[in-house]
Amino acid sequence: MPQVFDVIRANIGSIVSIDIADDNLDMKQATDVVVNITAGSVAVRVRTERCKYRDWTVRSRSLYGGETELSKLKKGFANWYLYAWSTAGVLSEWMLIDLDKVRSGGILDRPWSEIPNGDGTKFISIPRHVLGNCIVASNIERAA
Repeated sequence: MPQVFDVIRANIGSIVSIDIADDNLDMKQATDVVVNITAGSVAVRVRTERCKYRDWTVRSRSLYGGETELSKLKKGFANWYLYAWSTAGVLSEWMLIDLDKVRSGGILDRPWSEIPNGDGTKFISIPRHVLGNCIVASNIERAA
């Protein structure tokens, strides 16, 4: 988790905005600068170096019919998603996804094919190029 915190801290500008106060705040409330936190919660998933794909996978079916990650995200849980890959225990690649943009763009509602996970669960795979401007920061160099 310390590495996850480092990535979030390094991208705090995507989560916090600093704006000049409007005239009303300036003249009536002694406020010159307004700091807005645009996010409340971050979902995190770290894949291992064995994963050669740099897409975003989301569990869409559970083994015993329980609620899935996909259904929770559709309900509006989590504002951001830090999706990362580790090499030898170090976060080597990552992307920070704005889930509100994902939801408003209808990306989770598309008819994605479910892929069996081999353990009775299934997931959907969303290519990075589909996410577009939903990815607010990333250090991934290779093509989607």
